[in-house]
Amino acid sequence: FFQPFTTYLFKTDASQRSISHSASVFFSPSTTVPTRLSTMVGKEEYSVQHAPADPSRGRGSVRRNLRSPSRLVATLTEGDDTLYKFFQRGKRVSNDGRCVGWREPKSPSESTSSGGLLSTLSSLLFKRRPGGDGGGEPEYGPYKWMKYSEVEAAATALGSYLINSHVVVPISGQPPDPNRVPGCCMVGLFSENRKEWVFGAEACNAYSLVSVPLYETLGQEAIEHILVQTEMQVIICSKELALKLFKHTRPDILTFVRLVVVMDSLSSDTEIAKDMEVKYAGQRLGITVKDMSEVIKKGKEKPVPHCPPTTKHLATICYTSGTTGVPKGVMMLHENIVADCAGAMMNGYDLRETDVHISYLPLAHMFERTIFAAGFYVGACAGFSRKNIRKHLLEDIMMLKPTVFASVPRLLNRVHDKIMAKVNHTPVMRTVFRYAYNQKLKEMKSSGVIKNVMWDTFFFSMFRKKLGGRVRLLASGSAPLSSDVLDFLRVCFSCTAVQGYGLTETSAAATLGLPEEMKTSGHVGGPISSAEVMLVDVPELGYFASNGGKDGKPEQGEVCIRGPCVSPGYFRSKEKTREVWEKDGWFHSGDIGEWLPNGSLKIIDRKKNIFKLSQGEYVAIEKIENVYSNCPHVAQCFVYGESSKHCLIAIVVPDMDTIVAELSLSGVPHQDIVTRDDVKQLVVKSMEKTAKSNGLKGFECVRDIYLTADEFDLERNLITPSFKLKRKELAQYFKRELDDMYAHL
Repeated sequence: FFQPFTTYLFKTDASQRSISHSASVFFSPSTTVPTRLSTMVGKEEYSVQHAPADPSRGRGSVRRNLRSPSRLVATLTEGDDTLYKFFQRGKRVSNDGRCVGWREPKSPSESTSSGGLLSTLSSLLFKRRPGGDGGGEPEYGPYKWMKYSEVEAAATALGSYLINSHVVVPISGQPPDPNRVPGCCMVGLFSENRKEWVFGAEACNAYSLVSVPLYETLGQEAIEHILVQTEMQVIICSKELALKLFKHTRPDILTFVRLVVVMDSLSSDTEIAKDMEVKYAGQRLGITVKDMSEVIKKGKEKPVPHCPPTTKHLATICYTSGTTGVPKGVMMLHENIVADCAGAMMNGYDLRETDVHISYLPLAHMFERTIFAAGFYVGACAGFSRKNIRKHLLEDIMMLKPTVFASVPRLLNRVHDKIMAKVNHTPVMRTVFRYAYNQKLKEMKSSGVIKNVMWDTFFFSMFRKKLGGRVRLLASGSAPLSSDVLDFLRVCFSCTAVQGYGLTETSAAATLGLPEEMKTSGHVGGPISSAEVMLVDVPELGYFASNGGKDGKPEQGEVCIRGPCVSPGYFRSKEKTREVWEKDGWFHSGDIGEWLPNGSLKIIDRKKNIFKLSQGEYVAIEKIENVYSNCPHVAQCFVYGESSKHCLIAIVVPDMDTIVAELSLSGVPHQDIVTRDDVKQLVVKSMEKTAKSNGLKGFECVRDIYLTADEFDLERNLITPSFKLKRKELAQYFKRELDDMYAHL
């Protein structure tokens, strides 16, 4: 099941698509486990009411974290209030320890014909020849590491060069209105996760510059929009993306760009032609092209003293990928990201100096970005997975042996499915697993303890080893994770597994589960200590929060968030800012939530993707996709409907492993499998069973499906970089199939 483990990293299921969230989990520098909240406060374990409901304004009660009910936390330790100071603290508390790590290809003299045990294991898992994939892929060595001081030196040299070249100007003195920050203060970061990306980000933090992450899957139109809106003059990017930028971007769009710093060497003997192509392409556009090594060398010759930012300085503009239209630039001040880290740490999370994080989720997103900030604060380190995550993630995990693993439901659901498929393969394994699982789950639910010496030693250790054997914290974000899968991860991997809820606009997490609370699941925890949460009425959809739960009905409504972790708005877009931010600071998420009796929040719907069928019934598309994602025969599902139609239909990517095994279709091409009537009947019956067991109403069930063997992917622009469905693009891509289904209903 390991090949699908990484292959499915780029699949999208409905649970991943349903909410446009980012969430993260962190631990405080203290190693002391806090007193269990259930013993402190009884029934309300996750939040407490700070202000009562206001029916006249359609507002529900305001709830805050139990550990900080009277104030919203802005910092964790006095004085450590910017990302620059976070990094400096990490260098100090780690005693200048390891900071970032990466893997490089071995030289011919280092490689062996056998490739060693790890290479042999990798060849079995990924079905390729040890030491390569048959296509000339080199064998990679162990992780190499840079210390905090070495990263700081590189960032200082990079920043010094940019300033000495007069292509950037630090924001000195009193920080301006973030909407008025000029392009000469912006630095674009355009690459996969790698150490040079961190150099660029930390250079911005040291010299009061603004980092603006770009990523290829935004699409050319979106990238051009960002270049025009920010007027950035410097872009730090990989060689591959620099060439694409020069080739595909209109010259008038690049008017403001004066310098491109290429992360890769431009003097490789094997790629001189390509190197020259990059340089000449830039020169033709009037853009200077330098490689990182040259820039750092020259920057060291004339260092510029750091010009650290204040808490009110703009730290980054994070453009949301979005599912429709051009992306919006979310402005994040230093105080926003610092407050998000502090608020999560105040929840009792114990991220330690000795922790190792595996970095593969995009640094261009706030989820991964905030994890790095929190890690730097405590002096932890992060190792980058290689660019081709589908191929290399598992191998890199086994080499790195991380203690912290942040992921998304899409991947974690597939881990669950593939393990269960393996378990169910033989009756003996299935019987032993069920007994061991049920025994440990029962104990966990009654005591809250996730470890069982006997079962962990003799049975569950074989699962734990697949993530390197050291993971103690598994964090899920970006979308809701089902309670069954969350419990499964806790039992099988014998680690703390929690999920949270948040958005780019809230820096990352706005609510988090409690690390010491292993008894419950099915929710996203309570507000972190730097955020307060309120639900507001959505009467047109039948959700009411202003009743305060007094009429016996649960408090439900649109989730609104306020606090120092919340962004001040969208960059140079006051109209869009006014659409979702109220004057008193409340940010409207567009998600529908419900307060549970224990004070935790449950996300139940998405406001924007609810519409009325022709007979007048409201349907929540993403909730329905969430249900069908639990179907064992479905890998991906796009549910479609129109207000002029009376029913729903769907485009479905079947789970080929399950289909092939059940119908004995080994060796049959996938394109042929999806055309078979028996396959469609199997998937339909399975979806009907799933819909019934999850309580879908008749009008919420799809009436017909079209099977496709091709996954919804980034390459065809059918999903966002955070793996959510792009509904408009999917509807257009499958227009003929959708029209045909409706024509025959």
